[in-house]
Amino acid sequence: MNKQRRADLLLVMTTFFWGASYYLTDICLDDLPPMTLNAFRFIVAFVVLGLIFWKHVRKFLFACGMISLMLFTLTACGSEDPAEEISRALHIDVSAGEEISSSDTHGGFHGDGISCVALQFPDSQVADAIAANAAWTPLPLDETAQALAYGVTREDGGEVFSAGPYLTDDSGDPLLPGIANGFYRLIDRHSDAGDGQNLLERASLNVTLAVYDADSDTLYFCEMDT
Repeated sequence: MNKQRRADLLLVMTTFFWGASYYLTDICLDDLPPMTLNAFRFIVAFVVLGLIFWKHVRKFLFACGMISLMLFTLTACGSEDPAEEISRALHIDVSAGEEISSSDTHGGFHGDGISCVALQFPDSQVADAIAANAAWTPLPLDETAQALAYGVTREDGGEVFSAGPYLTDDSGDPLLPGIANGFYRLIDRHSDAGDGQNLLERASLNVTLAVYDADSDTLYFCEMDT
């Protein structure tokens, strides 16, 4: 095989693997956090390239191994505990909560996706803190939060308006269960937040919706980025 054909073949292979990585990454993110997935990608790349270019790298094997171990440690340990992230976002200590469900589709270059974590608490201590916090509103949800969580349909002047739901799983079903009693907090994280525009009328969304179910002492923390 001459050099030109070899170069063309390598370009085709590069394009194929680059395109296939999007599909494979989407599948892997169903079971692995993004940082853990990146850690495994680095390790596999190091092993494969080390085998291919063994003659060139064997003299630098120890240094390469130490660098790879450091990268693996940094990326594998980079995932933050969900309770810590939620505590920081809501300014409420939720470290006593037990994670009972979690889903996250964030990925890609822009980090778009939807995540939802449910934490269940042994008592009403968090509920008391939420009730005393003016940033939280007693249920029911307002129209914007309702559209995000469950969808809304209403008739206005003979015209039917419908929006959502936005916080859904792969099947299009709402991630949040029906909640009758509790509190909620809607956080607009968009760069245009505060411009007076209806959140749902924007071309992109960066929102956090937290809902506390007072009947089961369960906190649902959902984020959406588009």
